[in-house]
Amino acid sequence: MVEEGYELYHRLLPDLIITDIKMNQLSGLNMIEKIREHSDKVQIIVTIAHDDNEFFIQSIENNVNHFILKPIDLNKFHQAIQKPVYEVQLEKELEKQKKLTRTILDFQENLIFVVENV
Repeated sequence: MVEEGYELYHRLLPDLIITDIKMNQLSGLNMIEKIREHSDKVQIIVTIAHDDNEFFIQSIENNVNHFILKPIDLNKFHQAIQKPVYEVQLEKELEKQKKLTRTILDFQENLIFVVENV
């Protein structure tokens, strides 16, 4: 299951991943570690039912963005998803603005910037 999850990630490259920490007796942490080797920008939300502090520590070390404790409360789940979705949207908008700025600068031969020091 962990390998399947990673293969799906690698093929689709989603902006947000919601995964359980434990999949078919294997740790979802392995998948998260592999994903983090590929990208630190993807938002990861982990569902967890463990009281084991080691899972929390390893998740934090792998830059998991949010935890949702089981049993899942739909309101908390919705709130947990809103922040990463907003961050992804901001990141995409920033990249779009950077690209636009770069395009404008590339087409200007004689561009002068005047910056006032306040």
